[in-house]
Amino acid sequence: MQIAQAKHMLLGTNDKLQDIALKTGFADGSYLGKTFSKYVHLSPSSFRKRKHTSRIVSIQLKVTCDEWPLLLKDNYIYLSIIFTL
Repeated sequence: MQIAQAKHMLLGTNDKLQDIALKTGFADGSYLGKTFSKYVHLSPSSFRKRKHTSRIVSIQLKVTCDEWPLLLKDNYIYLSIIFTL
């Protein structure tokens, strides 16, 4: 959970690694960096830089007839798309 929060903050803020570490429960920026690299296989700075190069190539959606009315509102289709880098 801490790594997920750190990922979100790295992409959504310009906070320094030390500040993100403290806000996400890590002792310091160094420990966050080591732990982050272990699980994400990228340094926090490399991960942050990748936000500018990420793109969604394609999305496929399969909806059954029973689910369709739940997505349709005011002639618009509302979808929630969750993805991780």
